[in-house]
Amino acid sequence: MVNAPKTEVHIIERYRTAGLLPHVQQTFSPYAERFLALVQIQKLYVYGETTPQIREVLDGFGAIYLTRFAGFSR
Repeated sequence: MVNAPKTEVHIIERYRTAGLLPHVQQTFSPYAERFLALVQIQKLYVYGETTPQIREVLDGFGAIYLTRFAGFSR
């Protein structure tokens, strides 16, 4: 998703826990330097459960972790 002046982009990706690390380490890794030269990551939100290995990798991008909580139901 991109704003009207095309100065801000939100990239939304979904992975099962087991698929995230292969994506980052194998698919993204060869292009990481070029990608990061073009963009400035301002926020990285991670929704759902993670593993210590995932957090070790995503912490380098300043990840903000959000999980579900119980409450407020009718």
